[in-house]
Amino acid sequence: MVKYKKIVVCGDFHIPYHDEKTLKTFRKFLKYFLPDVLVINGDLLDFYDFSNFDKELINEGVLQEELDVGFKILEGYRKILPYQRFVMTSSNHMEKRLEKFKKSVGRAVYSLRYFTIPEMLRLSDLNIEHVDFLKFKKFMIFHGETVRKHSAYTARAALEDKGKSVFTNHTHRLGSHYKTDEGGEHVGVECGCLCGLEPEYLLGTPNWQQGFAVIYLDEKSGWFQHYLVPIVGNKFVFDGVEYK
Repeated sequence: MVKYKKIVVCGDFHIPYHDEKTLKTFRKFLKYFLPDVLVINGDLLDFYDFSNFDKELINEGVLQEELDVGFKILEGYRKILPYQRFVMTSSNHMEKRLEKFKKSVGRAVYSLRYFTIPEMLRLSDLNIEHVDFLKFKKFMIFHGETVRKHSAYTARAALEDKGKSVFTNHTHRLGSHYKTDEGGEHVGVECGCLCGLEPEYLLGTPNWQQGFAVIYLDEKSGWFQHYLVPIVGNKFVFDGVEYK
């Protein structure tokens, strides 16, 4: 009998714009499901202070608060999964915003070792890997950079670009796009978000969906199967178990 590796891919918490109720539900799932690999696929933090967009002065100066809340959440996940592989991928709101800010300040700040995501979030203390992407035999996991208009359109573009199956975040949407060619069957997946769906900085209702992806992987052959898990009203059902 094949023993499948269980991988959970989640992302786009955007602390301090995260949804605390949804994260409590997700935490219950992690305790029950106990994945072998947990991937925070980018944008754990919003890095509001480093944004180029017009900001309300009252909301500035929250970077340390974001880091403290982010570390607490990561620490909680590590306690649930003490020996499992735990990975965080780079993303636009965190690494890219920080990189741009450091360059704008100058070489002295840019050279500081502790002014990096792994150091600021103390990832080594929690034994969390920090990578640009994860690559398996038949699929990749990375945050992503582009956004198309509709669900799964961005996943399709990423699939076409990489030429293999991909799991992305960044769009805050759920969707899967399938393609079969001479190389076999492939899928592009958008893994949703875990942030609030009514952010104060946007007017109207954004086309976002909360959720995450579960991947069952046969490491020997590379065969895998995925499930997208939508979270609706802080509630979802997976494998016959309700979480709320």
